[in-house]
Amino acid sequence: MQMLEFYFKNKLAALGYPGQELKIGYSLGYCQGDGMAFYGGLNTDDLKCIAERLYAPEAVQGNAYERVRLLRYRKLVLEMLDFVDEAGNSSVTIIDNSAHYHHFNTMTLSWEFDACDALDQMDEKDDGDRERAKHLQSLWEQLMTDLEEDIVTVSRRLEREGYKLIESGPYEQTEVWRYETARYAVVFSEAPPEDVPVYDMDEDADMSMMEDLINGKLRQMSLLAKVLDIDTEEELGRACLCGVTMAAPMKDTRYDGYRRELVSEAIDEAREALGIALARAA
Repeated sequence: MQMLEFYFKNKLAALGYPGQELKIGYSLGYCQGDGMAFYGGLNTDDLKCIAERLYAPEAVQGNAYERVRLLRYRKLVLEMLDFVDEAGNSSVTIIDNSAHYHHFNTMTLSWEFDACDALDQMDEKDDGDRERAKHLQSLWEQLMTDLEEDIVTVSRRLEREGYKLIESGPYEQTEVWRYETARYAVVFSEAPPEDVPVYDMDEDADMSMMEDLINGKLRQMSLLAKVLDIDTEEELGRACLCGVTMAAPMKDTRYDGYRRELVSEAIDEAREALGIALARAA
């Protein structure tokens, strides 16, 4: 579903991950093993963005001392990442460890970095190298531990939000209005939204709309009008509109005028089809 991948990639980017470069895998069918996951490499710039978020003082609901402590720790981590970037001997990759599934447990964080080797290669040896290497390695390994926890947290969060996006529209075609004459029935239905290309607006507007879908402020759907033979239920005409968003909860039974427009189109198509059939019979 194109909309889900668009949402996942942009949400990952907002959290500091290279969303557009990562491989996204997901299956959201309410089955065992379903979920979402993301795979690919992270460079030091990505790690800095993620560290800025993980160690943001605003994330701590403690006292002022705790916030100051975290602010200082974040500064140390960012300085460590500057060193890692300069050393150029690190790698961080989120690996797909499953051949069939995608969820929070199919991601393995693989990394390489040795502070002692980095100092040796940079010819920065002095009496404090051993302690410095130990300090840098400790900061790096704690960041990797926190990153492992974060990719699980993010995966679970995006899985929940993905389900909410899916649930923001009807699961199956549902009749919401019907009008009958002696010979014909006109039926108007909501249908599951089709996988149409992501909309015509900019990314920020698209993401804002998807947040409203997730939060229950909007619904998405396809709308379908059909004209049926009252006796045989044969379809004589139809009109459909995909990718419609409406305010939630639904109060407008006219669907912003779409019901009248689509019913009119379906009736016109039915009249044309019946005219052709009568002409052939003549």
